[in-house]
Amino acid sequence: MLPSDAKLTVGRATKSLDEARVTHYWDGDHMLSKAWAPVLGIDDEAWDVYLLYDKEAEWGETPPKPIYWQEQLGISDETTLDRVKLTAEISRLLGKRSEIAK
Repeated sequence: MLPSDAKLTVGRATKSLDEARVTHYWDGDHMLSKAWAPVLGIDDEAWDVYLLYDKEAEWGETPPKPIYWQEQLGISDETTLDRVKLTAEISRLLGKRSEIAK
């Protein structure tokens, strides 16, 4: 998405999340960012987005609409990344999950 996001830099980028549970992918054709744009209702490619789904999300040919999302693209004040709000939404979703497990 940025000029520095070249295949040449992938190896170095994977070091920032060097953890066994993390899988890294290279999407040089921007297939994912193009697929999420219409789901989110934005005109440009969707990148630097944070998408939350509940357990009811059904994945098919196109990604499902998230129940909550934020971004760093400057799309709107409503969706602008806000750490406090995002953390609250994650906690709310995890709280629902733990209530169901009881």
